[in-house]
Amino acid sequence: MSENGKRSDNLLNRLLDRYFYLLQNYPLATKSITSAALAGLGDFISQKLAQGGQGTVVWRNVGAYAFFNLIVTGPLSHFYYQWLEKLVPSKIPFAPAVRVLVDRLIFAPPFLFLVFYLVALFQGHTSAVAMDRIRKFYWMALKMNWRVWTVFQYII
Repeated sequence: MSENGKRSDNLLNRLLDRYFYLLQNYPLATKSITSAALAGLGDFISQKLAQGGQGTVVWRNVGAYAFFNLIVTGPLSHFYYQWLEKLVPSKIPFAPAVRVLVDRLIFAPPFLFLVFYLVALFQGHTSAVAMDRIRKFYWMALKMNWRVWTVFQYII
């Protein structure tokens, strides 16, 4: 806000206004594209960090995560959280805690399985390789998912 109480017209505010307009008017597309952009950027950054800033980025992996989030995470999250709000309305006691429990114990396990499987396929691996990755990393990833995201989901 500027000194006279009006919202300033700086670039960040204009971008946020536009984003919220798109979110209000085109929620599914906006959430899907946002999810894809953040996932692609996240994979790019994680590759760079893992390589100490050196080395080549595996663009197929960046694309695989972005594509998965565009066609799966964005739409699925959009409809899932609408459904969860109806399943556990705000008026019931401890609604936020119940939503987090439903999400963490019922939604997260199969969703993480889907992430492992489809991202591997989008990276160009076979179903057998995807299943091998699931056998090797799923349980460890799910436990980490529960540890890290449970707190954030309750806060948000």
